Amino acid sequence: MQVIYIGPTIPGLVERNRIYLGHLPEEVTQRRIEDPYFGRLFVPVDQLITARQEMETPGSVLAVSFKKVLESLKG
Repeated sequence: MQVIYIGPTIPGLVERNRIYLGHLPEEVTQRRIEDPYFGRLFVPVDQLITARQEMETPGSVLAVSFKKVLESLKG
């Protein structure tokens, strides 16, 4: 399965709009387990358009997840 990360870039871990084929790197998998907001920002490539639309909807699951991950990067 192909998934794309639509969250903010996390230096040393993942870049925004990075597509993964098959398995995710171990450190990414671990972060997904520890942070459900981060995990929600990996979407199947075939659902990218819908996911991008949802990100534009304030209060949606993806919009909130993006905001939470971004806030965690700021400290």
